[in-house]
Amino acid sequence: MKNLLLCITILCLLAVGTVPAHARKKVHADATITAVSDNSISVKTGHAAHTYKITSQTLIRVDGRKVTAKDLKKGMHAAVTASQIDVNTASAIDASNGS
Repeated sequence: MKNLLLCITILCLLAVGTVPAHARKKVHADATITAVSDNSISVKTGHAAHTYKITSQTLIRVDGRKVTAKDLKKGMHAAVTASQIDVNTASAIDASNGS
């Protein structure tokens, strides 16, 4: 009985630790910010454009300094990392002024 419980526990832990392909982190690197608000950011890389939600959990940095969405400006270069839970939500935004 103990062995059965141990096996079930291990299988459950393995199942929880597995991230499905659609939930893996997606990064838009070397993107340009085309629009930004308190709760969203739009970026463009080449011909592709994407809009991400910004939440209270989103880590935002400009030139390595922790900031808020209000410090992001249209035209800045940025790398946006999508959340593992929702690929349309930014978990991190690393931007630079380009100077």
